[in-house]
Amino acid sequence: MKKEILFFEEDPTKDKTAIHVWFVKTDLPHEEFLRELIGRYLGEVPKDLATTPEGKLYLPNQSLHFNLSDSEGWLAVAFSWQEAIWIDIESVYPINEMDQVIVNCFSSREQEYVKEKDC
Repeated sequence: MKKEILFFEEDPTKDKTAIHVWFVKTDLPHEEFLRELIGRYLGEVPKDLATTPEGKLYLPNQSLHFNLSDSEGWLAVAFSWQEAIWIDIESVYPINEMDQVIVNCFSSREQEYVKEKDC
């Protein structure tokens, strides 16, 4: 089943069928920011978040599922009312020695393709 994905920077809509994604740069501790976001959905900031044995935070006895990922001060949080959800973000860095990587890892045909496409 195809889901609509909604991106937010301020208050979320009440649409419980879509996946809600927040992508923000924040100086707040991530758990504090997460509690604030959850409070926007539930109408009150949760006092306690539970932790799975793997260390994943969750809301016990709630149908609101969430997941968060952070990289370089950015935080991505996804919410779903329907089912468990995951999100991941990563910082991308240029590879300074890309020409050598191409020579070491690509076949001659792949190297030609990269040169033609000016990748």
